[in-house]
Amino acid sequence: MLRAAELRHIKLNTVAYNSAIGSYMNFGDFEKAIMVYGSMRKHNVKPDSVTYNVLISGCCKMSKFSNALEFLNEMLDLKVPLSQEVYSSAICAYSKQGQLAGAESMFSMMKMAGFHPDVVTYTAMLHAYSVAAQTECLVEIPKAPPGTEPNKILSFVGMHMDVVTANPSDWNFDPFSLSIDGDKLRGRGTTDCLGHVALVAELMTKLGETKPQLKSSVVAVFIASEENSSIPGVGVDALVKDGLLDKLKQGPLFWIDTADKQPCIGTGGMIPWKLHVTGKLFHSGLPHKAINPLELAMEALKEIQLRFYKDFPPHPKEQVYGFATPSTMKPTQWSYPGGGINQIPAECTVSGDVRLTPFYSVSDVLKKLQEYVEDINENIEKLDTRGPVSKYVLPDENLRGRITLSFNEANSGVACNLESPGFHVLCKATEQAVGHVKPYSITGSLPLIRELQDEGFDVQTAGYGLMATYHAKNEYCLLTDMCQGYHVPCAHVM
Repeated sequence: MLRAAELRHIKLNTVAYNSAIGSYMNFGDFEKAIMVYGSMRKHNVKPDSVTYNVLISGCCKMSKFSNALEFLNEMLDLKVPLSQEVYSSAICAYSKQGQLAGAESMFSMMKMAGFHPDVVTYTAMLHAYSVAAQTECLVEIPKAPPGTEPNKILSFVGMHMDVVTANPSDWNFDPFSLSIDGDKLRGRGTTDCLGHVALVAELMTKLGETKPQLKSSVVAVFIASEENSSIPGVGVDALVKDGLLDKLKQGPLFWIDTADKQPCIGTGGMIPWKLHVTGKLFHSGLPHKAINPLELAMEALKEIQLRFYKDFPPHPKEQVYGFATPSTMKPTQWSYPGGGINQIPAECTVSGDVRLTPFYSVSDVLKKLQEYVEDINENIEKLDTRGPVSKYVLPDENLRGRITLSFNEANSGVACNLESPGFHVLCKATEQAVGHVKPYSITGSLPLIRELQDEGFDVQTAGYGLMATYHAKNEYCLLTDMCQGYHVPCAHVM
Protein backbone atom coordinates (compact mmCIF):
# COMPACT_ATOMS: atom_id res chain seq x y z
CA MET A 1 0.00 0.00 0.00
CA LEU A 2 2.82 2.39 0.87
CA ARG A 3 4.55 1.62 -2.41
CA ALA A 4 1.34 2.24 -4.32
CA ALA A 5 0.87 5.57 -2.57
CA GLU A 6 4.41 6.62 -3.42
CA LEU A 7 3.99 5.66 -7.08
CA ARG A 8 0.86 7.81 -7.25
CA HIS A 9 2.73 10.67 -5.55
CA ILE A 10 0.32 10.61 -2.62
CA LYS A 11 2.01 12.32 0.32
CA LEU A 12 1.71 10.23 3.47
CA ASN A 13 1.67 11.84 6.90
CA THR A 14 3.24 10.79 10.18
CA VAL A 15 0.17 8.86 11.31
CA ALA A 16 0.19 6.69 8.18
CA TYR A 17 3.87 5.86 8.53
CA ASN A 18 3.47 5.16 12.25
CA SER A 19 0.64 2.74 11.48
CA ALA A 20 2.71 0.89 8.91
CA ILE A 21 5.78 0.68 11.15
CA GLY A 22 3.63 -0.55 14.04
CA SER A 23 2.01 -3.24 11.88
CA TYR A 24 5.35 -4.62 10.74
CA MET A 25 6.72 -4.53 14.30
CA ASN A 26 3.66 -6.38 15.60
CA PHE A 27 4.23 -9.10 13.00
CA GLY A 28 7.91 -9.30 13.92
CA ASP A 29 9.13 -8.05 10.54
CA PHE A 30 11.94 -5.81 11.71
CA GLU A 31 13.49 -5.30 8.27
CA LYS A 32 10.29 -4.01 6.67
CA ALA A 33 9.56 -1.78 9.65
CA ILE A 34 13.01 -0.19 9.27
CA MET A 35 12.49 0.12 5.52
CA VAL A 36 9.25 2.07 6.12
CA TYR A 37 11.00 4.28 8.66
CA GLY A 38 13.75 4.96 6.10
CA SER A 39 11.11 5.94 3.53
CA MET A 40 9.54 8.24 6.11
CA ARG A 41 12.81 10.09 6.66
CA LYS A 42 13.59 10.11 2.91
CA HIS A 43 10.32 11.94 2.21
CA ASN A 44 10.99 14.45 5.02
CA VAL A 45 8.06 13.30 7.13
CA LYS A 46 8.92 14.24 10.69
CA PRO A 47 8.81 11.34 13.18
CA ASP A 48 7.06 12.05 16.47
CA SER A 49 6.93 10.49 19.91
CA VAL A 50 4.61 7.74 18.67
CA THR A 51 7.06 6.81 15.91
CA TYR A 52 9.91 6.29 18.32
CA ASN A 53 7.72 4.57 20.88
CA VAL A 54 6.73 2.02 18.22
CA LEU A 55 10.33 1.60 17.05
CA ILE A 56 11.93 1.34 20.49
CA SER A 57 9.29 -0.93 22.05
CA GLY A 58 9.28 -3.09 18.91
CA CYS A 59 13.04 -3.46 19.03
CA CYS A 60 12.85 -4.51 22.68
CA LYS A 61 10.18 -7.12 21.96
CA MET A 62 12.43 -8.62 19.28
CA SER A 63 15.51 -8.42 21.55
CA LYS A 64 17.20 -5.87 19.25
CA PHE A 65 18.30 -3.74 22.17
CA SER A 66 21.24 -2.02 20.48
CA ASN A 67 18.86 -0.82 17.73
CA ALA A 68 16.48 0.44 20.40
CA LEU A 69 19.24 2.55 21.94
CA GLU A 70 20.18 3.93 18.51
CA PHE A 71 16.61 5.13 18.02
CA LEU A 72 16.63 6.59 21.53
CA ASN A 73 19.76 8.63 20.77
CA GLU A 74 18.21 9.80 17.52
CA MET A 75 15.07 10.81 19.38
CA LEU A 76 17.09 12.80 21.90
CA ASP A 77 19.10 14.50 19.12
CA LEU A 78 15.86 15.57 17.41
CA LYS A 79 14.48 16.76 20.76
CA VAL A 80 11.35 14.65 20.33
CA PRO A 81 9.51 14.50 23.70
CA LEU A 82 9.82 11.16 25.45
CA SER A 83 6.64 9.42 26.58
CA GLN A 84 6.34 7.14 29.61
CA GLU A 85 6.33 4.14 27.26
CA VAL A 86 9.59 5.29 25.66
CA TYR A 87 11.24 5.78 29.04
CA SER A 88 10.21 2.27 30.15
CA SER A 89 11.33 0.71 26.85
CA ALA A 90 14.65 2.57 26.97
CA ILE A 91 15.29 1.40 30.53
CA CYS A 92 14.53 -2.14 29.36
CA ALA A 93 16.99 -1.78 26.47
CA TYR A 94 19.76 -0.44 28.72
CA SER A 95 19.16 -3.21 31.24
CA LYS A 96 19.32 -5.92 28.59
CA GLN A 97 22.60 -4.46 27.33
CA GLY A 98 24.00 -4.46 30.84
CA GLN A 99 24.30 -0.68 30.88
CA LEU A 100 23.24 0.11 34.45
CA ALA A 101 24.32 3.77 34.28
CA GLY A 102 22.13 4.35 31.23
CA ALA A 103 19.15 2.69 32.89
CA GLU A 104 19.62 4.77 36.05
CA SER A 105 19.94 7.96 33.99
CA MET A 106 16.70 7.26 32.10
CA PHE A 107 14.97 6.38 35.36
CA SER A 108 16.00 9.75 36.86
CA MET A 109 14.98 11.62 33.69
CA MET A 110 11.62 9.87 33.75
CA LYS A 111 10.85 11.05 37.26
CA MET A 112 12.12 14.57 36.54
CA ALA A 113 9.76 14.70 33.54
CA GLY A 114 6.84 14.04 35.87
CA PHE A 115 6.15 10.44 34.89
CA HIS A 116 5.44 7.80 37.53
CA PRO A 117 7.37 4.55 37.09
CA ASP A 118 5.08 1.55 36.89
CA VAL A 119 5.65 -2.17 37.47
CA VAL A 120 7.18 -2.52 33.99
CA THR A 121 9.67 0.23 34.77
CA TYR A 122 10.65 -1.20 38.13
CA THR A 123 10.99 -4.70 36.68
CA ALA A 124 13.36 -3.33 34.03
CA MET A 125 15.41 -1.54 36.69
CA LEU A 126 15.60 -4.70 38.80
CA HIS A 127 16.88 -6.55 35.75
CA ALA A 128 19.48 -3.84 35.17
CA TYR A 129 20.81 -4.26 38.69
CA SER A 130 20.79 -8.04 38.27
CA VAL A 131 22.76 -7.98 35.00
CA ALA A 132 25.24 -5.53 36.53
CA ALA A 133 25.85 -8.07 39.35
CA GLN A 134 24.29 -5.70 41.88
CA THR A 135 21.86 -8.49 42.44
CA GLU A 136 20.17 -7.24 45.59
CA CYS A 137 18.09 -4.11 45.50
CA LEU A 138 16.68 -2.44 48.60
CA VAL A 139 13.64 -0.49 47.50
CA GLU A 140 11.97 1.97 49.85
CA ILE A 141 8.79 3.86 49.04
CA PRO A 142 9.86 6.71 46.70
CA LYS A 143 9.32 10.11 48.33
CA ALA A 144 6.90 8.59 50.84
CA PRO A 145 7.14 9.74 54.48
CA PRO A 146 8.52 7.22 56.97
CA GLY A 147 6.18 5.44 59.34
CA THR A 148 4.64 7.50 62.11
CA GLU A 149 6.04 5.18 64.77
CA PRO A 150 9.85 5.52 64.94
CA ASN A 151 11.97 2.39 64.55
CA LYS A 152 9.04 0.28 63.30
CA ILE A 153 9.78 -1.46 60.01
CA LEU A 154 7.85 -3.99 57.99
CA SER A 155 9.73 -5.74 55.19
CA PHE A 156 9.07 -7.98 52.21
CA VAL A 157 12.08 -10.10 51.26
CA GLY A 158 12.88 -13.11 49.10
CA MET A 159 11.32 -12.15 45.78
CA HIS A 160 14.10 -13.41 43.53
CA MET A 161 14.76 -12.53 39.90
CA ASP A 162 16.58 -15.71 38.92
CA VAL A 163 14.71 -18.86 37.91
CA VAL A 164 15.50 -22.53 37.46
CA THR A 165 16.40 -23.81 34.02
CA ALA A 166 13.89 -24.98 31.42
CA ASN A 167 14.18 -27.01 28.22
CA PRO A 168 11.77 -25.50 25.66
CA SER A 169 11.40 -28.85 23.88
CA ASP A 170 9.84 -30.32 27.04
CA TRP A 171 7.21 -27.59 27.36
CA ASN A 172 3.83 -27.11 25.66
CA PHE A 173 4.53 -23.38 25.37
CA ASP A 174 7.56 -21.05 25.35
CA PRO A 175 8.97 -21.07 28.89
CA PHE A 176 10.87 -17.81 28.38
CA SER A 177 8.04 -15.48 27.41
CA LEU A 178 4.86 -14.70 29.29
CA SER A 179 1.70 -16.11 27.72
CA ILE A 180 -1.88 -15.93 28.96
CA ASP A 181 -4.43 -18.73 28.85
CA GLY A 182 -7.60 -17.60 30.56
CA ASP A 183 -6.66 -17.12 34.21
CA LYS A 184 -3.26 -18.77 33.74
CA LEU A 185 -0.08 -16.69 33.50
CA ARG A 186 2.32 -19.14 31.86
CA GLY A 187 6.10 -19.19 31.76
CA ARG A 188 9.20 -20.06 33.75
CA GLY A 189 9.21 -18.08 36.99
CA THR A 190 5.52 -17.16 37.09
CA THR A 191 5.11 -19.16 40.29
CA ASP A 192 8.75 -19.12 41.40
CA CYS A 193 9.36 -16.26 41.71
CA LEU A 194 8.86 -13.53 39.09
CA GLY A 195 5.15 -13.36 39.87
CA HIS A 196 6.11 -12.23 43.37
CA VAL A 197 8.63 -9.74 41.99
CA ALA A 198 5.83 -8.12 40.00
CA LEU A 199 3.39 -8.29 42.91
CA VAL A 200 5.66 -6.54 45.41
CA ALA A 201 6.95 -4.06 42.81
CA GLU A 202 3.33 -3.10 42.10
CA LEU A 203 2.68 -2.70 45.83
CA MET A 204 5.70 -0.42 46.26
CA THR A 205 4.69 1.60 43.20
CA LYS A 206 1.19 2.11 44.57
CA LEU A 207 2.53 3.19 47.96
CA GLY A 208 4.90 5.63 46.26
CA GLU A 209 2.08 7.12 44.19
CA THR A 210 -0.58 7.40 46.90
CA LYS A 211 1.76 8.15 49.84
CA PRO A 212 -0.56 6.91 52.60
CA GLN A 213 0.25 7.64 56.23
CA LEU A 214 1.81 4.46 57.59
CA LYS A 215 2.65 3.41 61.13
CA SER A 216 5.66 1.38 59.96
CA SER A 217 8.22 2.16 57.32
CA VAL A 218 8.01 -0.37 54.48
CA VAL A 219 11.03 -1.95 52.79
CA ALA A 220 11.19 -4.44 49.92
CA VAL A 221 14.33 -6.46 49.17
CA PHE A 222 14.50 -8.06 45.72
CA ILE A 223 17.26 -10.64 45.40
CA ALA A 224 19.04 -12.88 42.91
CA SER A 225 21.21 -15.98 43.20
CA GLU A 226 18.46 -17.80 45.09
CA GLU A 227 18.24 -20.77 42.75
CA ASN A 228 21.96 -20.84 41.95
CA SER A 229 24.22 -20.19 44.93
CA SER A 230 27.47 -21.03 43.14
CA ILE A 231 28.49 -17.36 42.77
CA PRO A 232 30.16 -16.23 46.02
CA GLY A 233 29.24 -12.93 47.62
CA VAL A 234 25.85 -12.72 45.91
CA GLY A 235 22.57 -13.34 47.67
CA VAL A 236 20.64 -12.38 50.76
CA ASP A 237 23.33 -14.02 52.90
CA ALA A 238 25.81 -11.43 51.61
CA LEU A 239 23.41 -8.62 52.55
CA VAL A 240 23.09 -10.03 56.05
CA LYS A 241 26.87 -10.44 56.37
CA ASP A 242 27.43 -6.81 55.39
CA GLY A 243 24.81 -5.60 57.87
CA LEU A 244 22.60 -4.08 55.16
CA LEU A 245 19.47 -5.71 56.54
CA ASP A 246 20.03 -5.06 60.23
CA LYS A 247 17.28 -2.45 60.49
CA LEU A 248 14.75 -5.03 59.30
CA LYS A 249 15.03 -6.72 62.71
CA GLN A 250 12.78 -3.93 64.04
CA GLY A 251 9.68 -5.65 62.70
CA PRO A 252 8.36 -8.74 60.94
CA LEU A 253 10.12 -9.91 57.79
CA PHE A 254 7.78 -11.52 55.27
CA TRP A 255 9.58 -13.92 52.93
CA ILE A 256 7.48 -13.97 49.75
CA ASP A 257 8.56 -17.15 47.97
CA THR A 258 6.27 -20.05 48.83
CA ALA A 259 2.93 -21.05 47.30
CA ASP A 260 -0.80 -21.78 47.59
CA LYS A 261 -1.82 -18.48 49.26
CA GLN A 262 -1.43 -19.70 52.85
CA PRO A 263 1.20 -18.98 55.50
CA CYS A 264 4.00 -21.54 55.34
CA ILE A 265 5.06 -21.81 58.98
CA GLY A 266 7.57 -24.64 58.81
CA THR A 267 10.16 -26.07 56.44
CA GLY A 268 12.56 -28.98 56.62
CA GLY A 269 16.28 -29.25 56.83
CA MET A 270 18.16 -31.26 54.23
CA ILE A 271 21.19 -33.52 54.55
CA PRO A 272 22.36 -34.92 51.18
CA TRP A 273 24.24 -38.19 51.76
CA LYS A 274 26.21 -40.73 49.75
CA LEU A 275 26.77 -44.32 50.90
CA HIS A 276 29.74 -45.94 49.17
CA VAL A 277 29.97 -49.72 49.51
CA THR A 278 33.06 -51.83 48.80
CA GLY A 279 32.84 -55.59 48.17
CA LYS A 280 34.74 -58.06 46.01
CA LEU A 281 34.27 -58.52 42.27
CA PHE A 282 33.67 -62.07 41.03
CA HIS A 283 31.72 -64.16 38.52
CA SER A 284 28.05 -64.40 39.44
CA GLY A 285 28.19 -68.19 38.92
CA LEU A 286 30.52 -68.39 41.93
CA PRO A 287 28.82 -66.00 44.36
CA HIS A 288 30.43 -67.66 47.39
CA LYS A 289 33.76 -66.19 46.28
CA ALA A 290 32.38 -62.63 46.08
CA ILE A 291 31.28 -59.93 48.48
CA ASN A 292 28.23 -58.52 46.77
CA PRO A 293 28.24 -54.73 47.39
CA LEU A 294 24.65 -54.42 46.11
CA GLU A 295 23.35 -56.79 48.77
CA LEU A 296 25.54 -55.17 51.40
CA ALA A 297 24.24 -51.72 50.42
CA MET A 298 20.61 -52.82 50.71
CA GLU A 299 21.02 -54.46 54.08
CA ALA A 300 23.26 -51.73 55.51
CA LEU A 301 20.89 -49.01 54.36
CA LYS A 302 17.94 -50.88 55.83
CA GLU A 303 19.72 -51.04 59.18
CA ILE A 304 20.68 -47.36 59.04
CA GLN A 305 17.09 -46.39 58.28
CA LEU A 306 15.69 -48.51 61.13
CA ARG A 307 18.05 -46.84 63.59
CA PHE A 308 17.32 -43.37 62.17
CA TYR A 309 13.56 -43.71 62.59
CA LYS A 310 14.04 -45.03 66.13
CA ASP A 311 16.25 -42.09 67.13
CA PHE A 312 14.29 -39.41 65.23
CA PRO A 313 10.62 -40.41 65.41
CA PRO A 314 7.67 -38.10 64.62
CA HIS A 315 7.97 -35.07 66.90
CA PRO A 316 4.91 -33.79 68.83
CA LYS A 317 5.40 -30.27 67.44
CA GLU A 318 5.00 -31.55 63.89
CA GLN A 319 1.26 -31.81 64.49
CA VAL A 320 1.14 -28.27 65.88
CA TYR A 321 2.82 -26.94 62.74
CA GLY A 322 0.88 -29.20 60.38
CA PHE A 323 3.84 -30.93 58.76
CA ALA A 324 2.73 -33.25 55.97
CA THR A 325 5.45 -35.78 56.87
CA PRO A 326 7.84 -36.42 59.77
CA SER A 327 11.60 -36.56 59.28
CA THR A 328 12.67 -39.06 56.65
CA MET A 329 15.82 -40.74 55.38
CA LYS A 330 15.62 -42.45 52.00
CA PRO A 331 17.68 -43.37 48.92
CA THR A 332 17.00 -41.55 45.64
CA GLN A 333 19.88 -42.66 43.38
CA TRP A 334 21.94 -45.81 42.74
CA SER A 335 25.13 -46.22 40.70
CA TYR A 336 27.83 -48.84 40.05
CA PRO A 337 30.88 -48.96 37.73
CA GLY A 338 29.22 -51.20 35.13
CA GLY A 339 30.13 -54.60 33.77
CA GLY A 340 28.41 -57.73 32.49
CA ILE A 341 25.21 -59.08 33.99
CA ASN A 342 27.13 -62.20 35.03
CA GLN A 343 29.57 -60.15 37.07
CA ILE A 344 29.17 -59.17 40.71
CA PRO A 345 30.68 -55.64 40.88
CA ALA A 346 33.37 -54.58 43.31
CA GLU A 347 31.57 -51.48 44.52
CA CYS A 348 28.41 -49.40 44.32
CA THR A 349 27.07 -46.11 45.61
CA VAL A 350 23.64 -45.26 46.95
CA SER A 351 22.72 -41.58 47.34
CA GLY A 352 19.78 -39.85 48.95
CA ASP A 353 18.80 -37.30 51.53
CA VAL A 354 17.52 -36.76 55.02
CA ARG A 355 14.59 -34.38 55.31
CA LEU A 356 14.55 -33.18 58.89
CA THR A 357 11.80 -31.26 60.65
CA PRO A 358 13.17 -28.20 62.47
CA PHE A 359 12.66 -29.73 65.91
CA TYR A 360 15.74 -31.91 65.49
CA SER A 361 19.36 -30.82 65.21
CA VAL A 362 21.23 -31.42 61.95
CA SER A 363 24.49 -31.89 63.86
CA ASP A 364 22.87 -34.58 66.05
CA VAL A 365 21.70 -36.46 62.96
CA LEU A 366 25.13 -36.27 61.30
CA LYS A 367 26.76 -37.62 64.45
CA LYS A 368 24.27 -40.46 64.76
CA LEU A 369 24.55 -41.52 61.13
CA GLN A 370 28.32 -41.83 61.39
CA GLU A 371 27.90 -43.86 64.59
CA TYR A 372 25.57 -46.25 62.76
CA VAL A 373 28.12 -46.73 59.97
CA GLU A 374 31.01 -47.33 62.36
CA ASP A 375 29.03 -49.92 64.30
CA ILE A 376 27.89 -51.73 61.13
CA ASN A 377 31.48 -51.92 59.85
CA GLU A 378 32.71 -53.30 63.18
CA ASN A 379 29.95 -55.91 63.28
CA ILE A 380 29.41 -56.55 59.60
CA GLU A 381 29.21 -60.32 60.21
CA LYS A 382 25.96 -59.75 62.15
CA LEU A 383 24.27 -57.89 59.29
CA ASP A 384 21.46 -59.81 57.59
CA THR A 385 22.51 -61.55 54.40
CA ARG A 386 20.55 -62.62 51.31
CA GLY A 387 20.56 -66.35 50.69
CA PRO A 388 22.74 -69.30 51.75
CA VAL A 389 26.01 -68.10 50.17
CA SER A 390 25.61 -64.35 50.62
CA LYS A 391 28.33 -63.00 52.88
CA TYR A 392 30.18 -59.77 53.68
CA VAL A 393 33.39 -61.35 55.03
CA LEU A 394 35.87 -63.74 53.30
CA PRO A 395 38.07 -64.94 56.19
CA ASP A 396 40.40 -67.01 54.00
CA GLU A 397 41.26 -63.93 52.01
CA ASN A 398 41.15 -61.56 55.00
CA LEU A 399 38.57 -59.43 53.15
CA ARG A 400 35.67 -57.53 54.66
CA GLY A 401 33.01 -55.52 52.95
CA ARG A 402 32.93 -51.91 54.02
CA ILE A 403 30.58 -48.94 53.91
CA THR A 404 31.46 -45.26 54.10
CA LEU A 405 29.02 -42.38 54.44
CA SER A 406 29.74 -38.85 53.22
CA PHE A 407 27.66 -35.70 53.15
CA ASN A 408 27.22 -32.66 50.97
CA GLU A 409 26.29 -29.28 52.46
CA ALA A 410 23.47 -29.65 54.97
CA ASN A 411 20.97 -27.04 56.11
CA SER A 412 18.43 -26.75 58.89
CA GLY A 413 14.69 -26.32 58.73
CA VAL A 414 12.60 -23.43 60.03
CA ALA A 415 9.76 -23.22 62.51
CA CYS A 416 8.27 -19.74 62.36
CA ASN A 417 7.39 -18.01 65.62
CA LEU A 418 3.67 -18.60 66.09
CA GLU A 419 3.55 -16.00 68.87
CA SER A 420 4.91 -13.27 66.61
CA PRO A 421 2.67 -10.27 65.86
CA GLY A 422 3.79 -10.71 62.25
CA PHE A 423 2.32 -14.22 62.15
CA HIS A 424 -1.04 -13.03 63.50
CA VAL A 425 -1.12 -10.12 61.04
CA LEU A 426 -0.35 -12.52 58.17
CA CYS A 427 -3.11 -14.91 59.21
CA LYS A 428 -5.68 -12.12 59.57
CA ALA A 429 -4.75 -10.57 56.22
CA THR A 430 -4.87 -13.99 54.52
CA GLU A 431 -8.33 -14.70 55.90
CA GLN A 432 -9.59 -11.33 54.69
CA ALA A 433 -8.11 -11.62 51.20
CA VAL A 434 -8.47 -15.35 50.49
CA GLY A 435 -11.53 -16.17 52.59
CA HIS A 436 -9.87 -18.69 54.89
CA VAL A 437 -6.55 -19.29 56.58
CA LYS A 438 -4.85 -22.66 57.05
CA PRO A 439 -1.11 -22.46 57.80
CA TYR A 440 0.93 -25.42 56.59
CA SER A 441 4.42 -26.90 56.81
CA ILE A 442 6.50 -29.02 54.43
CA THR A 443 9.88 -30.71 54.58
CA GLY A 444 11.03 -28.87 51.48
CA SER A 445 14.00 -26.69 52.40
CA LEU A 446 14.45 -22.92 52.41
CA PRO A 447 17.96 -22.56 53.87
CA LEU A 448 18.13 -18.80 53.40
CA ILE A 449 15.28 -18.09 55.80
CA ARG A 450 16.83 -20.28 58.50
CA GLU A 451 19.96 -18.16 58.27
CA LEU A 452 17.83 -15.02 58.65
CA GLN A 453 16.06 -16.51 61.65
CA ASP A 454 19.38 -17.43 63.27
CA GLU A 455 20.50 -13.81 62.80
CA GLY A 456 17.52 -12.56 64.82
CA PHE A 457 14.95 -11.74 62.12
CA ASP A 458 11.28 -12.49 62.76
CA VAL A 459 10.71 -14.45 59.55
CA GLN A 460 7.20 -15.30 58.30
CA THR A 461 6.64 -16.83 54.87
CA ALA A 462 3.89 -16.81 52.25
CA GLY A 463 3.49 -17.04 48.49
CA TYR A 464 0.80 -16.92 45.84
CA GLY A 465 1.96 -19.21 43.05
CA LEU A 466 1.03 -22.87 42.77
CA MET A 467 2.94 -25.61 44.59
CA ALA A 468 1.83 -28.02 41.85
CA THR A 469 3.84 -26.10 39.22
CA TYR A 470 6.84 -25.17 41.40
CA HIS A 471 10.02 -25.92 39.37
CA ALA A 472 7.81 -27.96 37.05
CA LYS A 473 7.45 -28.17 33.28
CA ASN A 474 4.69 -25.92 31.92
CA GLU A 475 4.91 -23.68 34.99
CA TYR A 476 2.11 -21.21 35.51
CA CYS A 477 0.34 -19.21 38.20
CA LEU A 478 -3.22 -17.91 38.39
CA LEU A 479 -3.92 -14.22 38.00
CA THR A 480 -6.77 -14.45 40.54
CA ASP A 481 -4.35 -15.93 43.10
CA MET A 482 -1.84 -13.14 42.53
CA CYS A 483 -4.62 -10.54 42.82
CA GLN A 484 -5.68 -12.02 46.14
CA GLY A 485 -2.04 -12.16 47.16
CA TYR A 486 -1.65 -8.45 46.36
CA HIS A 487 -4.29 -7.63 48.98
CA VAL A 488 -2.46 -9.59 51.71
CA PRO A 489 0.62 -7.30 51.92
CA CYS A 490 -1.68 -4.30 51.42
CA ALA A 491 -3.40 -5.29 54.66
CA HIS A 492 0.00 -5.54 56.39
CA VAL A 493 1.04 -1.98 55.65
CA MET A 494 -2.21 -0.05 55.92
